[in-house]
Amino acid sequence: MVVSAALAAVLLLAGCAAGGKARSAEEAYQRFVGEWVNLEYSGVQPNVQKMVIRADYAGEDWDKPSDTASDGVWEIKVHKGWTDWKGNTYCQFYYRYVERYPGRGPALMRVSRNGKVLELNSRWGPEGSEYPEKIDPKAVSASTFYFKYFRK
Repeated sequence: MVVSAALAAVLLLAGCAAGGKARSAEEAYQRFVGEWVNLEYSGVQPNVQKMVIRADYAGEDWDKPSDTASDGVWEIKVHKGWTDWKGNTYCQFYYRYVERYPGRGPALMRVSRNGKVLELNSRWGPEGSEYPEKIDPKAVSASTFYFKYFRK
């Protein structure tokens, strides 16, 4: 019985150790760089069908992929990144719109293991506000948003 309990404890600890992997902010962020589109997006405002995450720590919102100019540019300040046990990469960051919108706040992005699906929860708030800890498609309100995109 003591051996069984010890074995169970070892297996539990091994499982916890394999639960996730911390990544450098740069390493995590690079998984998100690219063009992301969702033509069927039907979330609450803002209704952005295309998002571009740039290597220079900036993001762009496009109402429609066919538009000739972005609808808003935001600066990205990465807080931390990690990979979960399923291979999904997460990046907590603070965003601030450069022009056109007064929006700013903490956010969390997740890109799937295969790098083809990006989900994002963001909320409006001052720097130092609490970062989302998980992606939640139901976390939508006047100041909290959920977005889902596919790599173009």
